[in-house]
Amino acid sequence: WRHLQMSPLGGYLVKERLDRNHLPLLLLREIQTNGFQSLIRNWGDRLGAHQPLDDFGRKRLDELINAAIGFDEMGSRDCNAFLRSIDNYQIHDVATDDAVRVMTIHQSKGLGFDVVILPDLQTGNMAGAGQPGFVLSRDPVTEKPAWVLEMPRRKVAENDAVLEGQLALEDEKVAYDALCLLYVALTRAKKGLYIITAFPGKTSSLLSPAAFVKQQLAGDPRPIDGRSVTIGGEDFACLYEKGDPQWYRRAPEPEERLPAAAPADLTADFRRRPSQRRRLVHVQPSQRVEIEQRADWLFATEAKDSLDLGTAIHELFERISWIGEVDADELARQWRLATTVREELREKAAERFRRAIALPEIRRALSRARGESSPWREKGFEIVLDDRWVSGKFDRVVVVRDDEGRPVTATIYDFKSDEVAEHADLAAIAERYRPQMALYREALSHMLPLDRGEIALRLLFVQAGKVHELS
Repeated sequence: WRHLQMSPLGGYLVKERLDRNHLPLLLLREIQTNGFQSLIRNWGDRLGAHQPLDDFGRKRLDELINAAIGFDEMGSRDCNAFLRSIDNYQIHDVATDDAVRVMTIHQSKGLGFDVVILPDLQTGNMAGAGQPGFVLSRDPVTEKPAWVLEMPRRKVAENDAVLEGQLALEDEKVAYDALCLLYVALTRAKKGLYIITAFPGKTSSLLSPAAFVKQQLAGDPRPIDGRSVTIGGEDFACLYEKGDPQWYRRAPEPEERLPAAAPADLTADFRRRPSQRRRLVHVQPSQRVEIEQRADWLFATEAKDSLDLGTAIHELFERISWIGEVDADELARQWRLATTVREELREKAAERFRRAIALPEIRRALSRARGESSPWREKGFEIVLDDRWVSGKFDRVVVVRDDEGRPVTATIYDFKSDEVAEHADLAAIAERYRPQMALYREALSHMLPLDRGEIALRLLFVQAGKVHELS
């Protein structure tokens, strides 16, 4: 707030009598009504009225507005999500036809140019990490951190079996990253690529990017004989050449640029017209379930334990392709190594899982039938349905296909870890989930594609060991 008061907008805030209590509500209302693009455009105009922006400032404001347009198209009005998207937003400047740009290889990623000159590939060693600093070792099975150490001198580390193995992994990472960077550098040119290098010293053993390229293309990085080229009156050795060196003589003359069209005049009622931009409403099927709960339950320890237990049970069922093809004890053992669920809940989840898969209805639901293809398990999806942007995740989908591989029918299974009383009315409980499951069916019918009537919806109540089908 103090920063705003000292900025050029401070005068506007005083004029409009906006204090730190009223301004947030004004901003949030504007975001919810018109989106972030409108917010930034309007406040940019107010800033310009009190402190005219220079060319650079106007360029940056336009880039920020373009970023906001892209974010608004997702239909979100989440301020924190917008700030995160701006932090990760990248601007790729387009070079003009008559410009020479000097940049790093990283900056050139995603861009293309008629001619690229690489004069600085002499530094760096693609063969090793040199002297690593802090090194993080991970378990090869679970990928969890095993230990972290500031490496001793390389000569010392090479005489210890564990550290020597970790050094080899670090060297591989460095070599792979260097290859990726070199690939970016060599693939930016559309018409002409020129690599300028110097010969290494007589005793040099460094495998720089330049030395690597020369080894691959010319075989010997310092041949005795070779064609020479003259540039600026000085002779240079040409180690490798492919294509027509006179390609630029056939390049077409640049087209004459037409003057920019004048902006169209807007009518007086333009601002009152309905927007033609399509605004999607973000929908998550799992949030459409309506369940009555006491308010204090939201803050109880049991609430988090219940959510974590449900997560654990989903993780266990996700590992089942077909029930007849898995060893339940080995599956649970592997899951314990990989899960992040708290230790005290792991045994409870594993016990419920073992009890559930031993029950006849659950086993039938997880058994392979004729024509069924490998199930989708915990498969996330994003799809646009009319004016809704739907984000969800199928617990399990089984598709029956004909002899030519075309989908004939499908079944969506959703695992429910609810605490269900012995004589509870499962049909009534299942009705709570009908909106969620109907949205899953609508999404799947577009993906396969299948008519909705050919997609069955089944709820697997893990604790009760029952399978309920929604008609």
